[in-house]
Amino acid sequence: MKYLLVASLICLAYWCGRLHEQEQSIKDYQAACILSDVCHYMVDNIGVDAEEIYWDTIDNLDCDPRFKVTKEEIEKYNWGYQYE
Repeated sequence: MKYLLVASLICLAYWCGRLHEQEQSIKDYQAACILSDVCHYMVDNIGVDAEEIYWDTIDNLDCDPRFKVTKEEIEKYNWGYQYE
């Protein structure tokens, strides 16, 4: 009985970890896409203040229920190349 309980807990921990990893991957993907769109808007609108374009886009994320990423998560988001 103890072995079954331990095995069940290990499976539950693994499953919870995978769900968290998948949720974080979705948020990272959305953050990257949003920041890419912001860059494209900036290039298309050279005369407009870049900071204004950034904040207009980021501040309107709450309007679309499909987004899982928040403004705070986008501000914390970073991705970089890792050199070995």
